[in-house]
Amino acid sequence: MSCSLGAQGASWKSAWRALLGCKDSAGGVEGPSLGAASANPGGGKRRGGLLESCLGGPPALDAGGRKGGSEGRALGSSMETSADLLAVAAALGRADEVRALLEAGASANAPNRYGRSAIQVMMMGSARVAELLLLHGADPNCADPATLTRPVHDAAREGFLDTLVALHRAGARLDVRDAWGRLPVDLAEERGHRDVARYLRAAAEDTEGGSHASADSAEGPADSSDLKKD
Repeated sequence: MSCSLGAQGASWKSAWRALLGCKDSAGGVEGPSLGAASANPGGGKRRGGLLESCLGGPPALDAGGRKGGSEGRALGSSMETSADLLAVAAALGRADEVRALLEAGASANAPNRYGRSAIQVMMMGSARVAELLLLHGADPNCADPATLTRPVHDAAREGFLDTLVALHRAGARLDVRDAWGRLPVDLAEERGHRDVARYLRAAAEDTEGGSHASADSAEGPADSSDLKKD
């Protein structure tokens, strides 16, 4: 089911305005107002990074303010539009908008125009956003093709335990290394996130213990005939 702009009441204009007004909280990105950014060309660099990764800029407008420029160019397919909007909402940690888009039919795994899914660009400080995406089938093990970084690496590096736990419970692997050979626990320890590192070490021990238990059970009990001989 595709998710058109009309179906969930969103528009490029509202998404653009949302990005311009974002706050720096729980792993988000902050930038000055549009006016301040215009007055200070360097002031909007951090916000610009988010715009580049999630939207890539606003749609072209013609002299009358209509989308698509003078040629009346379409915005693209409805699913492409919903993927971009979902990535923006997830990056800003706006759980209500994420829920609305998902319930309207947006795919949790659809890549935005830069090839990133919502769970890869989401605000790591919003465990609720992570839970919503995972509930709707987002892949917790999706990796960046260049850096091999997965959502668990990001959550561990930034120190967001609740998000890490949500990812782990949804099947995220914790024993995966990024392109520099670092495990999530390595990143947590580097940044001094002791609670996160503790959780990751305990999870690793549980996994090893479970593997040993499975191996023991696979061997099975002693043969009953052997017991009788004794």
